[in-house]
Parts: sequence; C-alpha cells; structure tokens
Amino acid sequence: GYYHAGIPRVVFLTASGLVSLDPKDGAVHWQYPFFDIALESSCTPMMIDGKILASSITAGCVLVQEEGKDSAKKVWAKSYNCYFSTPIAVGKDSLYMVTGSIFAKSAVLRCVDAKTGNELWNRKNVGTYHATLIRTGDDKVLMVEEKGDLVLIDANRKAYTELSRSKICNNTWAHPAIANGRLYIRDAKELICVELPK
Repeated sequence: GYYHAGIPRVVFLTASGLVSLDPKDGAVHWQYPFFDIALESSCTPMMIDGKILASSITAGCVLVQEEGKDSAKKVWAKSYNCYFSTPIAVGKDSLYMVTGSIFAKSAVLRCVDAKTGNELWNRKNVGTYHATLIRTGDDKVLMVEEKGDLVLIDANRKAYTELSRSKICNNTWAHPAIANGRLYIRDAKELICVELPK
C-alpha cells in the first residue's frame, strides 16, 4: 500500500497489468497495461522515489508514475525479465534485481539506475533460474543464491562489492524471511534458521 495526495491506495500486478485500487472499497483509480505471455508473473510491484516498478517473466520491467488521480504513465521500460525474485530498492536511485528466463538458465544480479533504467553493473551465475534479495536495515543487500549461499553485498552503484558469504542450505528457490535477527530459509529437505550478526 501507499498514499497518493494523502489518499491510501494499493497496487497489484494482474494478468493484464498494474491496477491501483482504493483499499476501502476496491474502486479502481488507474490501470496500466503490462501483459506477460506466460501469465505467471510472480514478482510484487515495488516503489522507489514515489514511482512503481512492475516486473515479469517475459515482458521485462516497467517503471510508472501516477499522473493526476486516475492515470499512470511510463517512465521507462527495459527487457530485464525477473523470473521469481521481486526487485528491491536502496535509496531513491538504485534498484537491485535478479533477472533470467526459462530458456537462458543463468540468473544475473543487476544494479540498475532507477531514474533511467540503465544497468550500472551485473554479477552473472547467481543461480540457474533464481536468487532472492532482501534489503537490510543499514541499506545493504542480502542475497540467497540458488545453490544455498547467503551473500552480503554493499549497495555500491560503481561495482559488485561482496562483504561476506556463507553456505546456509542446499539448492533452494524459497524466499527467506527475517524476524528478530534471524533468517529463515528452506531447501528441499530442511527448514534452516540462521542467527544474523548485529
């Protein structure tokens, strides 16, 4: 959810595109067409600097900005296909996303300039199809690679800067959860809890 001119709204990615609704009664404020031919976009729309990013498996991603109270316009669109992992924002100018496709069989971590959509750097082979991202409270990036490595990354727009790495589980597509200083993740056999340093 978010506020536009003091009015609460929620935004969803549907089979036909983005839709902004009034959370009280479901009234539609605006719709923006964004169609994925696989009809299985798993990523949640996210906000950066008052704009909304939608990403999909086949349609790439699009950043939109509300115009008035009942429409949205495209800021930029790129061919970065986010298979399962929702992108994250750090600050007002940096997006981190894991891209790939069913055919490429190589997931790539990308740092993208939020204002232009241009890639600043990438790190290949973070998984066959997938890796998950979480922003930490001090604006770093935690990534769980598909092979089960937990990686702490500095939110550096100039280059990929790995701060630490630890094997925490076997191959996984699961999204981790963090609660009370602990990270929870599952692989095909176990649910694992990892105590995070303070």
